[in-house]
Amino acid sequence: MMDTLFDVMVTPLKGLDRVTQERPVGWALLVTVIAWAIVVTTFILDMGEVLFGIGREWSSVVLLLFALFFCIVTVLIYLMASSGVTHIIAVTLRGQGGYLGMVCGRSFATLPLIFFAPLAVLHVFLSFPGSLVYYFGVTLLFLWVLVLDVIAVRQNYHFSTMRAVAAYLIFAAVLTCLLVVPALVVAVISFFA
Repeated sequence: MMDTLFDVMVTPLKGLDRVTQERPVGWALLVTVIAWAIVVTTFILDMGEVLFGIGREWSSVVLLLFALFFCIVTVLIYLMASSGVTHIIAVTLRGQGGYLGMVCGRSFATLPLIFFAPLAVLHVFLSFPGSLVYYFGVTLLFLWVLVLDVIAVRQNYHFSTMRAVAAYLIFAAVLTCLLVVPALVVAVISFFA
């Protein structure tokens, strides 16, 4: 498994091809849970007091664990649903892959998120320069995850790079519609209420 993790980080075409073909679902879900647990825990510990009133005392541990559990469940639901939508789009574009390959590829694509915590440490200890490194680094991490996600689509469905990007852009448009349209409806209703 360490070889696969290394390949996903260093040679993503080879690593994600292996992941989408072998489909190690258990390992894939574990990677997603660990990566997002690091992100959510770091974010809550860093911004929790400001946003949620969560301090560093023991009484906040229960709230932290609840928030962590809720976020991980939400991420897993999103993973399954987004992989399903991507699968439908890719099959429509004549892709030759499977749903589980997409789940595994998308899961392993979140692997760079493990670097979120070290960036947050720099943010805390280096003050202003650390903040610049943090925001720049987080942006790069999410771009890295995005690129790995497109590579996962490419490798799973045996697409060219352009077809994989097209599938991903269609997925992004569907996701945007699913998020923006209900928000606009609520905004219009509340405006006229």
